[in-house]
Amino acid sequence: TDLVKIIASLGIAEIIYTIVRWGFQFYFLTVDYEPYLASITGQIIAVAIYLVVINFLVKITRWYKD
Repeated sequence: TDLVKIIASLGIAEIIYTIVRWGFQFYFLTVDYEPYLASITGQIIAVAIYLVVINFLVKITRWYKD
């Protein structure tokens, strides 16, 4: 059951990461950022959100039992 929790949590976080990254990259490209800057900025924001989502899902699924 722990393996299912890990796979589900990482899968959900990865989907959110992909949506956020493409969304921000598209937004930055439409407001005339340079392509490399739009990619880097979108990546940084997406990684930060990914880490927040992973931490949130770890708490919800209780990966670590006290």
